[in-house]
Amino acid sequence: MREVTRSALVALPPSELYALITDIERYPEFVPGCTVARIESRGVREVVATLGIRRGGLDTEFTTRNTLDPDRSVAMRLERGPFKALEGIWSLQPVGESGCEVTLRLRFEFANRFTAMMFSPMFAQTAASLVDAFVVRAREVAARRSDDGNAFFIGLHGPSKRDDAGCGGDGGGYCGGRRLMRCAFAAAWDAWQGVLELDLPEGATVADALEAARSALRAQGDAARSVAEAAEWQTGVVGVFGEVCGRDRRLQDGDRVELYRALIVDPKAARRARAAAVR
Repeated sequence: MREVTRSALVALPPSELYALITDIERYPEFVPGCTVARIESRGVREVVATLGIRRGGLDTEFTTRNTLDPDRSVAMRLERGPFKALEGIWSLQPVGESGCEVTLRLRFEFANRFTAMMFSPMFAQTAASLVDAFVVRAREVAARRSDDGNAFFIGLHGPSKRDDAGCGGDGGGYCGGRRLMRCAFAAAWDAWQGVLELDLPEGATVADALEAARSALRAQGDAARSVAEAAEWQTGVVGVFGEVCGRDRRLQDGDRVELYRALIVDPKAARRARAAAVR
């Protein structure tokens, strides 16, 4: 069974993201490849809906029964369609006073083996692109109501299988009338090592990227949260693509901001010690 997991941090509260996710009939307006979005039945805590997907050679419809937990989650399970199994959940976690982390976890398996070989990667890419589509939709909502356009959108793409990962946001959107840049943050601690993708407003600085990345880590697990309190955020050396720079440096689209830790051992002293031990 194939699995897709995709997350993002957005500058909207969970209630507003939940409203976007449950506004199923409007999916064709902004979800790539979605041609049909039809409500079959609706209750207080449950919605049965049919979606049509057309992407490349994939052209299908499927129906899911969706259990609603307002402002928290939407759990999906297959009613009918070309799948042996399909289940998933949208989860919403508040971040700060007006942000949230949205995560989609989806597991699926086509009923027909030949169909699975042909279309599983394509359906996985389509599923992964859902989060990107909702992030863009959230930008539009924030832009319409924002006076200063200072909201940050932090993409946390993955983990997913290798052939599911090729579907990401393309950057270059707008927030509050300001163009968004796709940048990245990289660092390595004992408790956490990795790269975060950041959507930042045009004109953002290294300091802005550090603030956005730190907020993203605080929204993750215990190890990441502990890293978010490390001293290096205030005192560490920073750079862009290996070139040390000041925190006031303005970023360009595609830049990778790096936060460097102080060396625990002087490399020259370590080499001398190893050489002395051999003698």
